[in-house]
Amino acid sequence: MKAIFLAYLLPLLSSAFLALPFRHSEKFITRLTITSIVLPFLGSILLLALGLNSGSFPMELNLAIVRIADHGFPFIAWMDRATFVILGLTHILSLLVVKYSHGYLHLEKGYQRFFSTILFFIFGMEMLSLAGTMDLFFAGWEIVGFSSFLLIAFYRSHSRSVSNAWRIYNIYRFCDIGLLMGAVIGHQLWHEATRFSVISEMPAFALSSMNQTALGILCFSIICATLGKSAQFPFHNWPSRAMEGPTPSSAIFYGALSIHAGVFLLIRTKPIWSQNMAATILIGVIGFLTLFFSSIQRRIQTNIKGQIAFASTSQIGIMFIELSLGFTNLVLVHLFCHALYRCFQLLVSPSIVASSTSITNKVIYARIQNRKNWPDKLPANWRNTLYLLGMTDFSMDVSWRGFGFIPWKPIYRKMKLLIGHPIIFLVVAGVLAMVILWSHPVEEHILSYFFVSLALFFSFKSIFYNHRPFQAMRDFSFSLVCWVLSTYLLDHHLMHSLEAYLTPVLPFLIIALVISWNFRNYDLRNFHALGTKHTLQANLFMICFMVLSGMPVSTAFVGEDMLLEELLHHSSVMTALIAICLMVNGLLFVKIYGRLFMGRPAIK
Repeated sequence: MKAIFLAYLLPLLSSAFLALPFRHSEKFITRLTITSIVLPFLGSILLLALGLNSGSFPMELNLAIVRIADHGFPFIAWMDRATFVILGLTHILSLLVVKYSHGYLHLEKGYQRFFSTILFFIFGMEMLSLAGTMDLFFAGWEIVGFSSFLLIAFYRSHSRSVSNAWRIYNIYRFCDIGLLMGAVIGHQLWHEATRFSVISEMPAFALSSMNQTALGILCFSIICATLGKSAQFPFHNWPSRAMEGPTPSSAIFYGALSIHAGVFLLIRTKPIWSQNMAATILIGVIGFLTLFFSSIQRRIQTNIKGQIAFASTSQIGIMFIELSLGFTNLVLVHLFCHALYRCFQLLVSPSIVASSTSITNKVIYARIQNRKNWPDKLPANWRNTLYLLGMTDFSMDVSWRGFGFIPWKPIYRKMKLLIGHPIIFLVVAGVLAMVILWSHPVEEHILSYFFVSLALFFSFKSIFYNHRPFQAMRDFSFSLVCWVLSTYLLDHHLMHSLEAYLTPVLPFLIIALVISWNFRNYDLRNFHALGTKHTLQANLFMICFMVLSGMPVSTAFVGEDMLLEELLHHSSVMTALIAICLMVNGLLFVKIYGRLFMGRPAIK
């Protein structure tokens, strides 16, 4: 049975093959993509048949284990009803979208790149669906997020597409801290907590006997992760911006699969958060708020894809309410039907727009316009107020204008004066270290906390203050050195975990520094679109980005997982700060890559 899982590697291998700098015909690319989807689909059908025939359904399979020193990173598959619902949707809709894309992207310059990214996304969804541990789930989660960024910014010459991709990836990375910390806290609470087979059978009394504070943090970390990926309040605005990518990618990502990943995570971890009344109520409240805001914002959209985007977030809000009420099976049916319907809607949306001008359809559209909805029954001043709030996204759109009535730009300008000063950064790091020690007094580790504060400082300085690639990479290097020193000073026995992380990282860090030195005079506040002219350097920097940010396709991911798991045994505060450093550093590489190699150059 384990041999069947080799078929799930085909999308990854085909994606890597198409990413090589060799051009292939459209017919060959389409056939390769369809083959890479059909074979895993047949494997899924065979696995389901074998599981039902043997009576061992749901079932868990230990596929392999990677051991470094005393640490083992297991590759475990967990297959239940939810697994095959997501897998079936992934393969069926992928085949549909691939066939549609063959004609939609005919003669498009990035045809091969599009299919390479779609295959990478399919591999991420397969890993997410079959993951038997929280660590593997996080790996698939990260792959889905990264491929989402690449497809939103598919039209690289459009600065708006790249800006929206960067903004959405920021939301992803911010919320992904929750899933990363959830996996680490799960290891700390009980060693088997990250195995979904154990979580699914976990009795209520086993949870009640544990540290309730840590368990509560675990629940809210999981909820935080779902907010970004499934576009729930207060991050419900980003799907309309994600529609900048090609229609087929919008259909499979934000109508069908990726946007339901948060719901799937809640289904997987329901035995944990359902025992916490506050977390259960919070999920229901988030779903209701998303439903309310999205239903209003959908009505003021001027484009069809924006309307479908807010309609999707509304339906997912309903799924959150259903989960909070305990209707798990209903959510699976709802998810399956909604994914099929939204994918169909987005694929036919160009045809609907084209046919909307025909005389025969004007009567139908007139009837739709005359249809009454609940806002139409409100008083006129209420309707006008809701319309104006909807036009401004209820001030909840993450941008320089602010978020939730918090003005980012004035705060950023004041912080910039402080961060950019060459002398007082040591004072700032010292103050941060003292604050941490005051709340978490460990006198013998004062140097360790001082260096992790410096690392956090350099991470934020590199992404918010430095506008030159080499300066940003230099501060990234300082941040890396500082948090490595802090980890070593905390406990010398963590050296083997540091070696597992640094061994793949250091060579690619040198390459990234060399590339950034070659473009040291470019300003990261503007787009420069150098990817066409410097294709080799752009591809090399992309590989460096994937390794240095700990993407799951690199061995640095295993080292990162080992390090955070062992750190949590020593200090939860240190673990949280280093996790934030890792997430912010990942954003830095997206910023440098997007500004240097994508977008449209500013007119001088």
